[in-house]
Amino acid sequence: SLRYNNGIGTVSIPLTANASGEYTFTMPGADAWIFVVAEQQVFNITDGSSIYAPVTLTNPGSAVANMKASVNDTVTFTVKAKDNYALKSVYVETDGGEYIPVTFISEEADGTQNYAFKMPAANVTIKTTAVENEYTVMLLDWDNAVIDILTVTYNQTVDLDAYAAARARV
Repeated sequence: SLRYNNGIGTVSIPLTANASGEYTFTMPGADAWIFVVAEQQVFNITDGSSIYAPVTLTNPGSAVANMKASVNDTVTFTVKAKDNYALKSVYVETDGGEYIPVTFISEEADGTQNYAFKMPAANVTIKTTAVENEYTVMLLDWDNAVIDILTVTYNQTVDLDAYAAARARV
């Protein structure tokens, strides 16, 4: 706003931008003060993702580290879990601890998942978690009756001799 003293008191005139985005005013017959109020419009996006489910920002198409976006921009990103891991969660959190809604867009044939969110008026961190894939081993007897069920992870060594000896002691 523009403020000046007309000899009786302070007069305040709101300033608005013209069609070109310029602010203009007609100078009053007195000294004037212009008060500018500015709000931050560009905020940081940081990568807080799991090493097992890294994030890639798809606009502008580079790694998330030290990226920025303007308030209300749609930020799109992809997440792909590493081999033998499954994506457990994807979320965006502000520095103040507020969770920002994330929209799942699609999944590609290679398992890459596409997401988007609206940039808030705050710095945010994109976070992911991943868990190691688990598999089931069913131990069957000679008649295909289930003796036991084991849950194991990829590349885990399953020692059936030690398992059988432990079960025999029970």
